[in-house]
Amino acid sequence: MIIHCEPFYFESGGEQFMLELWKGQYGMTTGCEIGLYRDSGKQLLSSPWFESVRDDEMVLMDMTLYKNGKILFQRAQRHWWLTGFLLAEFSKLKELSLSATIQFNSEEMALAFWQSAAQTGYGEHELAINGGTVWIYFAKPKTKQPVTNIKPLVDFTQAKNKLLCQGFREISGGRTDMYEILADVKQNYPDFFESLMQIGRSAEGYTAKIRELPEFE
Repeated sequence: MIIHCEPFYFESGGEQFMLELWKGQYGMTTGCEIGLYRDSGKQLLSSPWFESVRDDEMVLMDMTLYKNGKILFQRAQRHWWLTGFLLAEFSKLKELSLSATIQFNSEEMALAFWQSAAQTGYGEHELAINGGTVWIYFAKPKTKQPVTNIKPLVDFTQAKNKLLCQGFREISGGRTDMYEILADVKQNYPDFFESLMQIGRSAEGYTAKIRELPEFE
C-alpha cells in the first residue's frame, strides 16, 4: 500500500479521541478511509493505544474521493470506520484528494476536532464547521507520513501495483461481475485461482458460493 494518512487528536467530554483520514493506492485498488477512535487507556510502545468508538458513539460520515479533480466515488454512512475502494484503478498519491464531512454527536466534539485540524495546519479553504458538522478537504498531508513513503520504495511498489491493475483489467475484459471474472481466472489461470481461494479462508460462505457456480464444476 502507498498511502497518505492524517491523524487528528482531540478531547471531548473528558475523553481522548482520534479521527484519521487515509487515501492512496491499496495494492490493486484506489481508495480512502475515515476512522474514529477513542483512547483505550492502554499503551503500545509508550504511546496511547486507540480502539474503535462504541456503537452509540458512531457518527455520520460522508466522503468523496477525487482523482485529478474528477469524482471516483462517494460513500456515506453512520459508522466508526468508513472505507471505499475502486478495483483495478491505479493512482498516484498526488492525483488523489478526499472531501469528508463528519456529523458529530455533539457540537462540543465537532469543535474539538475542528480546532485540532486547524492546529494541524488546515486553513479556511480546507476546513469548515457548522454546529455539529465539520467539513475537511485532504489533498496534501500536513503531518509526518509513514517511513515507507520514500521514493525508491514508492516507485517499486507503484510499478507492481500498476501491473496488477493492468493485469486484472485484461483478465476481466471490462466485466464487473466478480463471479464471472473468477470463473475466467479458474479456467485460464488455475494455479492463480487456487491461490485466490486461500485468501480469507474463514469466509466459508463466500468460497462456497463461488464453488457452487456451474463454471466451477
